[in-house]
Amino acid sequence: MRAGTGSGNVTISSVSDEVRADTGSGDLSLRALGSGVYANTGSGSIRAAGVVGRFVGQTGSGDIRIEESRLRDVDIQTGSDNVFAQGVSGMLTIRTGSGDITVEGKQAGEWNLEAGSGTIQVRLPSDAAFDLRAHTGSGRINTEHPLTMVGAKSRRDMRGKVRGGGALINVSTGSGDIDLR
Repeated sequence: MRAGTGSGNVTISSVSDEVRADTGSGDLSLRALGSGVYANTGSGSIRAAGVVGRFVGQTGSGDIRIEESRLRDVDIQTGSDNVFAQGVSGMLTIRTGSGDITVEGKQAGEWNLEAGSGTIQVRLPSDAAFDLRAHTGSGRINTEHPLTMVGAKSRRDMRGKVRGGGALINVSTGSGDIDLR
């Protein structure tokens, strides 16, 4: 399914086929989609709930919020706002120029999270096993998971393995904190 508009909002729900939604300057509202979503807006927000499968979302200046979903492969980019993704279980890439990133899920592939100047929060199950590479330019790094350090420890750079290691979580922010729970 394809839906688009130049300067209005788009709402799509209850579609089991692949969805492609575009708008130049409106919000995208997506619910109960089951075969992959490609969402793009120039200056609006993207809200999605009940999405299954692959999710690719891009906005120039709006929030992206994904809830109550089962996502296998996620690629999100926003120029200047926040990203919240819940229900991620596969590969994940999130980039934001000046917003915060919050991710909840069970990692089953590599996660790459990058914020130009925002805080990054990662919430994983208490038994999660992963490799960690974290960097912040002027913030702090905190983890509640037992980390075996690799290399020198510093306040702004952290590398190591949690519970013996696993898929990589690569987290970087220019001027925010990093928090792993």
